Amino acid sequence: MRRMLALAAGLVLASLGSVQAQTLLLSHWNSRLDAEVAGGSPVAVVEGDVFSGTFGYPFSNSMPAVGGLEIAGRGALAYDAAGNLDPAQGTIEFRTYLRQTPDQGRVVLLDAGTLSIALDADKKMLVYAIGDCSVSTTVQWRANAKWHHIAAAWSLERHHMKLFIDGRFAGATGIREPVSVEGKHIRIGPDANAAFDELRILDYQADEIEIGEHYCREYEFAPQEPRPQDLFEPIDISPVANTGFVDEEAADEKGGWSDQGAGNDAREIPIGRMMCLDIPFDIAAPVDGNTCVAVRGSRRMYFAPKSAPLAIGKTYRALLFLHTAAWCMHPNLHAADYHIEYADGTTVDVPVVSAVHVGDWWYPQDLQAARVAYTAPATGRALYMMKWDNPHPEKVIKSIVFESNETDLVPIWVGLTGVKTTIPPTCVQGLDRMFFLASDDAGIPPETIVKDYADVAARRQAIVAAVQSLEKEPLEMALDAARMADMYRQIARIYLDAGLAAAQKIGTLDTQAAAPNEDQLTAMREAVTYLQYAGRCADEAQTRLTQSRETKIGENFLKIQAEYPKAAATDQPQSTADAPRLSVLLNGVWEAGTGGTPDDPPSEWQPVRMPHQDGTIKNQTWLRKEIWIPPSWSASRLAIAFSRIRSYGAVFVNGHFAGDHLGVDPFEVDITPFAAPGKLNVVHVYTEGSGRAHFAFVPRDKKSLGLGGQRWFATAADYHHGVWEDITLHKRPPLAVQDVLIRPGQAKESVLMTLEVANRTDAARKVTLRPVIRRDGETCFKLPPQTVDLAAGGHAALRFEQVCEGIRHWGIGGDYGDPVLYFMDIEVNENGQTVDRDVVRFGLRTFQIDGTRFKLNGKDIVLQGDHLWATEGHGAEASRWWKFRYYRLARDANFNLVRYHWFTSAPESSYTVADELGHLVEPEGDMPIGRGVPSDYYGRANFDDPAWRRGIERYYRNMARRYRHHPSAVIFSLTNELFQSSDEWIPDGIRRFLAFGQLVRDTNPNMITTEQGNNGYEGFPIVDIHYASRKFLADWPTRNDRPAINGEWSVYEGGYFAMNSVLDPNRAAEAVPRTAKKFHDDIRFEIENGVAGTMPFPAFYIGSFTTAKREWMSPWADLYKENLAEYGRGDRWYMPEGANVLIDQIPWPSLSGPDVKVESFACGTQCDNINWFDPNRPEVTMNPVWDAFRQAFNPMPPLQPTKAPELIVTVLDQTGNPCDGAIVVLTPAGGQSANPSGVLTDPAGTAWFVLAEPGPYRVEACFRGQTVAAEVATRETPLAAKPGYDDIDRCQLRLTP
Repeated sequence: MRRMLALAAGLVLASLGSVQAQTLLLSHWNSRLDAEVAGGSPVAVVEGDVFSGTFGYPFSNSMPAVGGLEIAGRGALAYDAAGNLDPAQGTIEFRTYLRQTPDQGRVVLLDAGTLSIALDADKKMLVYAIGDCSVSTTVQWRANAKWHHIAAAWSLERHHMKLFIDGRFAGATGIREPVSVEGKHIRIGPDANAAFDELRILDYQADEIEIGEHYCREYEFAPQEPRPQDLFEPIDISPVANTGFVDEEAADEKGGWSDQGAGNDAREIPIGRMMCLDIPFDIAAPVDGNTCVAVRGSRRMYFAPKSAPLAIGKTYRALLFLHTAAWCMHPNLHAADYHIEYADGTTVDVPVVSAVHVGDWWYPQDLQAARVAYTAPATGRALYMMKWDNPHPEKVIKSIVFESNETDLVPIWVGLTGVKTTIPPTCVQGLDRMFFLASDDAGIPPETIVKDYADVAARRQAIVAAVQSLEKEPLEMALDAARMADMYRQIARIYLDAGLAAAQKIGTLDTQAAAPNEDQLTAMREAVTYLQYAGRCADEAQTRLTQSRETKIGENFLKIQAEYPKAAATDQPQSTADAPRLSVLLNGVWEAGTGGTPDDPPSEWQPVRMPHQDGTIKNQTWLRKEIWIPPSWSASRLAIAFSRIRSYGAVFVNGHFAGDHLGVDPFEVDITPFAAPGKLNVVHVYTEGSGRAHFAFVPRDKKSLGLGGQRWFATAADYHHGVWEDITLHKRPPLAVQDVLIRPGQAKESVLMTLEVANRTDAARKVTLRPVIRRDGETCFKLPPQTVDLAAGGHAALRFEQVCEGIRHWGIGGDYGDPVLYFMDIEVNENGQTVDRDVVRFGLRTFQIDGTRFKLNGKDIVLQGDHLWATEGHGAEASRWWKFRYYRLARDANFNLVRYHWFTSAPESSYTVADELGHLVEPEGDMPIGRGVPSDYYGRANFDDPAWRRGIERYYRNMARRYRHHPSAVIFSLTNELFQSSDEWIPDGIRRFLAFGQLVRDTNPNMITTEQGNNGYEGFPIVDIHYASRKFLADWPTRNDRPAINGEWSVYEGGYFAMNSVLDPNRAAEAVPRTAKKFHDDIRFEIENGVAGTMPFPAFYIGSFTTAKREWMSPWADLYKENLAEYGRGDRWYMPEGANVLIDQIPWPSLSGPDVKVESFACGTQCDNINWFDPNRPEVTMNPVWDAFRQAFNPMPPLQPTKAPELIVTVLDQTGNPCDGAIVVLTPAGGQSANPSGVLTDPAGTAWFVLAEPGPYRVEACFRGQTVAAEVATRETPLAAKPGYDDIDRCQLRLTP
């Protein structure tokens, strides 16, 4: 608001450079189309539909009757570029009023040769480009709403181009070439349906101060005054420089920028006079190679703690510091100070706080009190300018010292300019405007809100009617447009209810008598937002509804419906496979379709493994599988469950739509009405990325926090598609147990269980539930039975609690207890008959916070953790066969926890194996606002948005249920590093995510919730700092009451990056012991100083690669090229692309059963360095860093020495050929407690089982009406088995006539 008041007062600012301005082209379009001023030809050429005299310049957004330029979408106005535009430098500015916002594609507002300014409808961004260099900003403009001012300025000499929107700096980037205009025209409005006014082209790069002037007043052409040359005085900092811009060797402790090596230095910064935001700085010529000052941070403790005093000896009104920082990943760290000493001996300290006064040089963004002043042309790396207003401009400044506070980041001081005391007041004001916060003008005038509410209130009944009429419309859900219409109409109802509720809170308001109070204004803002959103969603739903009416069911679907008719119910004899409850894994070989549309599957198919993570499944792909369903299943409820689709899946059974889901959380679809027991059924799944989850609503007159809208559901990144985890067919009785939660009770040795029992019949039923706790085939404890009456179609919630004397807690071995797992066997009985039996495996344990420490089962534990990206393109890691070997290796090095980093990426088997072996796990949630902060109609963050909140709550609730009975899952991270910025929405976002954390704990009280990298914000039970400094970690336990975790940190440059020096094995050999020692010393320091947890990142990858010795480079190191130098330097933990070895045609004994069965992976230094399948190669190769972890961590007990039993069943027909698609069921035959389980055979006729308990089982195969059964014994096998599959039990079944 301050900024707008200053501008509205008619602030006229002196220009701050030394260039004589010249206007090359000026067009008011008040009475003619030809230009008023032109350096070349003033003649305007009309192309298509162009009109003049409709609009004038709307200073107050009014619509005068004369002037302006109207282009109707099929025209343009053109001027010759020659003489009217300088290719090397200049500024183009104009105003535009959108008549219609484009629905898709890119609409060009102005182009001039290789320069263009366009509106990208898909991304809601304004894009300014010169050649292949571009800068963009999210604008979220609405049609017929407001005039906007656009300015684009470029300078080849300064190597950058800048974009300004409505008088404010909006972005910048480097430029490598001049504008190419030879023989070209300056064209206004090609393809745009918009009004234009006040086109001006200058022959110099205007600054923000001048552009702000033009934004605030109507143009009046007049000769520009010369710019004063004596406002600023660059100050040479070379006398105290201690490092240079150029660094050839990373971490050699010889300096050179941040000492990160040749690919990561600042050699692009020009030496000499440099204009930054049109303010001069003198960049020092190298003195002994030194041009700047770098002081120490936790990554570079060998840097100097402070600079020598820089002599000044003059008075200044203000000082402008040009600086930046490396590793500036955490906000609000007091990183350094400029110590100012005056000639009279008094001092002032100028703080430098991360994300306030300085930012990371890799990630440029304007900050609260600093501006991006320079971006390197090629790399985009940034310098920041911070202004300090001298409180004593009358005093002579004697000297300045730059001193580090030894936080995570490494501060670097590059330049200094003084603002002279003789600067005119208008220029002072203009300079101040550069550093105003975006939030300063975020205030919305009350009269605007009142007017908007009056407008929407007048349309309220129409909005209500539109939503209600949609809800009465029948939809053909087989059509994609109908499904989209259904989603929009459901969300329209949510917004409508919220908007009406907000309107009720306003009460009676007489705007003539009194202004609304704050509560009324808040309610008005909510009502305006939600009613507008409801109307917009209703419009979207109506559009999709119209599309669906114009679309017919696909021909292929009609053929499928004819080919797979629904079967009538058939009475068949009971068998093991006909138990009341059964789950059959449908993993294996499916078919993926090429072609087709979202409304109709294709006719051409190719085999594909399900689930898959190899990238073969692209966005908008069809999958299909034929499944024989036994006829006796006709009395059961049938559902297909997907552990995870990324991110949308629509399920069709026998050509009929069964259900869909948007999000990465588990879901299932009821297929009972569409399945045909006794026949072959075909299942189609249409998968798509996350696009349909994105709601790009255009706020009133602001950009939507720079993120382009919001998502209603937690979805994965657009490049992750398809089915990523298990697919299961569930058979359940109509009277069934559901939603079980087992946890320790309040009393010692007590067990508390809550559950629901559902009646999906049309008659009232009375049932008795009898739960017992079993282990090793024996009944250990009985819980009192309960009888409940169930209404038709109803359900009931029950609570059981029982003291179980002697029950053992699950632990990680040693004093923490063995990983003891029990089975809750719940029998549902009606009239003496068992109608359902559900068995839930669980482990009881306590994991609690005690002051600044963690306790597992009452005993102190330091979390010693690693990190895995479980499935981010590394499919091998998503299988249990990779995972149990990893857990053993991790425990051998005294790790006791693994964090599954990003996108809930670990399949459930990761937790199942950890349960069995005794290892702790920290799952991590998706990024629920990664595609847009939820915002209201005015562009403000709104974490109370009811539709967004509903979708994210569903996601967290489902994920919490997933981990309920996995005792290994002790901590759940809601997301990763979400609050590591200074954005204005952070406090409100924290409030909402703390509420999400409470929701997770309510759903699953067995886990503690936190956020990885939460920077210690109040409310989180754990302080999780990423890359925390030694000083912070040493101080934390003594001054706080929460446990602190260094949740992510590493030894980078000079550490494991140097270990991976492909060009120089000698360098790698030297780096190995140095890296090992650094990890060892840091871990011991943290543990000895009372840190509750430390998690080196990413430990397993660091410990399993190096180029110092081939035998340390992976089990396949002998396959690497002899000379890797041709692939370039490896200054990351991965090898250069091309140097990796493709491990192809990985053998699997079966493609069925749980988890991903990858076909290949690229073995190098990034991932998959465990060999689980080739007995002729070592299992893994670990380097000495892994030994350092083992020696540094507190000793941990070993894992459980055996792993779960496995069985592969092969089913053959009468002629000995494999039966593809047989249902194989294992039923415990020796008193084991597990539910019967099923697996669908693969094309080789095999079904791969991983069992909960060893012992005898009855195995039965059903293949299209034929059955065969046998007895089989299973056994546990040693955890340390060599690579290969020889330890898996096997049996063969052959159908007989």
